[in-house]
Amino acid sequence: MGAGRWKHGWTVVEACWRGAEFMGWHSDQKIDDTPDLEAPHETIRVTYNIPLVDFTWSNGSTEFIPGSHRLPRGFHDTPDLLHVPNIYPVLLQLKRGDAVLRDGNALHRGTPNLTDAVRPMLDQTYKKVFESD
Repeated sequence: MGAGRWKHGWTVVEACWRGAEFMGWHSDQKIDDTPDLEAPHETIRVTYNIPLVDFTWSNGSTEFIPGSHRLPRGFHDTPDLLHVPNIYPVLLQLKRGDAVLRDGNALHRGTPNLTDAVRPMLDQTYKKVFESD
């Protein structure tokens, strides 16, 4: 993942409540952390998620756009992203305790929770430290 050192960013438990709508597509990597928006992607941030309950289509699972982590950060600002040809989201169906390690540049979103139960997930993030940080 290149030269440099990594530091622990934060640990949170995120929850998806009944009535939650589709979250907008986003990456966790900030524009300010991206040296050149049109340059080949460099991993700056990694996150792992551990579902604390089973993730299903009905309780607000996370949806990803496969391969989006390899695209330049500037691609993420494409209007009407889902109408780009041959790009299809994938809904993760995970068991409690599974783990997902993801590049912070991967486009993802939460889906609606249609159940009466809260859908919690552990979110742990690490960020690359540059000499100027």
